[in-house]
Amino acid sequence: MFDYRPANADELFNLQHASARNVIERISGVLKYRFRILVIPAKISMDLQARIPAALAAIHNFIRIYDPKKITTFNEPADLE
Repeated sequence: MFDYRPANADELFNLQHASARNVIERISGVLKYRFRILVIPAKISMDLQARIPAALAAIHNFIRIYDPKKITTFNEPADLE
Protein backbone atom coordinates (compact mmCIF):
# COMPACT_ATOMS: atom_id res chain seq x y z
CA MET A 1 0.00 0.00 0.00
CA PHE A 2 1.11 3.53 -0.70
CA ASP A 3 2.38 5.25 2.46
CA TYR A 4 2.12 9.02 2.07
CA ARG A 5 3.09 11.41 4.84
CA PRO A 6 2.26 15.09 4.46
CA ALA A 7 5.32 17.32 4.34
CA ASN A 8 3.72 20.31 6.07
CA ALA A 9 0.56 21.59 7.75
CA ASP A 10 -1.06 22.61 4.45
CA GLU A 11 -0.65 19.14 2.96
CA LEU A 12 -2.02 17.56 6.14
CA PHE A 13 -5.05 19.84 6.03
CA ASN A 14 -5.66 19.05 2.34
CA LEU A 15 -5.37 15.31 2.98
CA GLN A 16 -7.82 15.43 5.88
CA HIS A 17 -10.19 17.71 3.96
CA ALA A 18 -10.22 15.37 0.94
CA SER A 19 -10.82 12.36 3.19
CA ALA A 20 -13.76 14.05 4.93
CA ARG A 21 -15.22 15.13 1.60
CA ASN A 22 -15.08 11.56 0.26
CA VAL A 23 -16.97 10.29 3.30
CA ILE A 24 -19.63 13.01 2.99
CA GLU A 25 -20.09 12.31 -0.74
CA ARG A 26 -20.55 8.57 -0.05
CA ILE A 27 -23.08 9.27 2.69
CA SER A 28 -25.09 11.65 0.53
CA GLY A 29 -25.00 9.17 -2.35
CA VAL A 30 -26.42 6.40 -0.17
CA LEU A 31 -29.15 8.71 1.14
CA LYS A 32 -30.03 9.91 -2.38
CA TYR A 33 -30.33 6.31 -3.55
CA ARG A 34 -32.58 5.31 -0.66
CA PHE A 35 -34.65 8.50 -0.33
CA ARG A 36 -35.57 9.99 -3.69
CA ILE A 37 -36.84 13.19 -2.02
CA LEU A 38 -33.20 14.30 -1.96
CA VAL A 39 -32.98 14.07 -5.76
CA ILE A 40 -36.26 15.78 -6.67
CA PRO A 41 -36.49 19.47 -5.71
CA ALA A 42 -38.96 19.91 -2.87
CA LYS A 43 -41.43 22.79 -2.83
CA ILE A 44 -41.26 23.39 0.90
CA SER A 45 -39.68 26.04 3.11
CA MET A 46 -35.89 26.31 3.23
CA ASP A 47 -35.98 25.78 7.01
CA LEU A 48 -37.71 22.43 6.57
CA GLN A 49 -35.46 21.46 3.64
CA ALA A 50 -32.41 22.01 5.85
CA ARG A 51 -33.72 19.47 8.38
CA ILE A 52 -34.51 16.68 5.90
CA PRO A 53 -30.99 15.20 5.39
CA ALA A 54 -30.36 14.76 9.12
CA ALA A 55 -33.79 13.20 9.62
CA LEU A 56 -33.27 10.80 6.71
CA ALA A 57 -29.83 9.84 8.03
CA ALA A 58 -31.43 9.03 11.39
CA ILE A 59 -34.12 6.92 9.67
CA HIS A 60 -31.47 5.13 7.61
CA ASN A 61 -29.48 4.32 10.76
CA PHE A 62 -32.63 3.14 12.54
CA ILE A 63 -33.40 0.76 9.67
CA ARG A 64 -29.80 -0.52 9.71
CA ILE A 65 -30.09 -1.35 13.41
CA TYR A 66 -33.62 -2.77 13.57
CA ASP A 67 -34.13 -4.28 10.10
CA PRO A 68 -30.72 -4.91 8.52
CA LYS A 69 -32.20 -7.23 5.86
CA LYS A 70 -33.85 -4.19 4.25
CA ILE A 71 -30.54 -2.41 3.69
CA THR A 72 -28.97 -2.60 0.26
CA THR A 73 -25.21 -2.99 0.16
CA PHE A 74 -23.52 -0.26 -1.88
CA ASN A 75 -20.15 -1.26 -3.27
CA GLU A 76 -19.29 1.48 -5.73
CA PRO A 77 -20.44 5.08 -6.19
CA ALA A 78 -21.60 4.11 -9.71
CA ASP A 79 -24.19 1.84 -8.07
CA LEU A 80 -25.90 4.95 -6.71
CA GLU A 81 -26.67 6.64 -10.01
